[in-house]
Amino acid sequence: ALDHIAAADPDLPTPRVVPTTDGAAMFESQGSLVRLLTWLDGTMLHEVERTPALRAGLGVMHARLGLALKGFDHPAAGHSLLWDLKGAAGLRTLLPHATDAGRQELGEQALTRFDTRVGPVLSDLRAQVIHNDLNFHNVVVDAANPARVSGILDFGDMVRSPLICDVAVAAAYHVRADEHPLADAAEYVAAYHALCPLQDVELEVLGDLIATRL
Repeated sequence: ALDHIAAADPDLPTPRVVPTTDGAAMFESQGSLVRLLTWLDGTMLHEVERTPALRAGLGVMHARLGLALKGFDHPAAGHSLLWDLKGAAGLRTLLPHATDAGRQELGEQALTRFDTRVGPVLSDLRAQVIHNDLNFHNVVVDAANPARVSGILDFGDMVRSPLICDVAVAAAYHVRADEHPLADAAEYVAAYHALCPLQDVELEVLGDLIATRL
């Protein structure tokens, strides 16, 4: 996936795979697989103030990542992953493990909305391999200019899923606990949408998918 991204959008700041002297992407040593990735300099996003400019830059960078991954596939892309939003209906059996009644009720509400609003249109949503975990610990920003995204990390949760799930996962981290909980998320989504336009059916379920992720 990293090689595909590098070929599709060479200026996208993702790690690059450094091949071995034999040209292999990785090698085995003492029972472990070893690979070397390039370093992305900067400061982690969770350590800086989140501003409208930063949200706009992140939205654009995320859209570029989605476009770069378009057309990529892999035999393992369809693997089962608890964090894959398209399979959220299967999480209902885990609700009893939430010992706080309020949280259990919130989970019940979110999954019910997923079942009634998202489930029926899942097959209509465009799907591809997605990053699936653009949280504040997986984004690097320029130390001198925190509004500039200088790296996207951690591709360990990649999966083939609806593209809008990738947007929802990222947007969920911009929800805030005040009178305008979706204001920051809307700024991020607007920036993403400006470069990679979201379809009507995707926008209709975006709020439900954000709630599902939360």
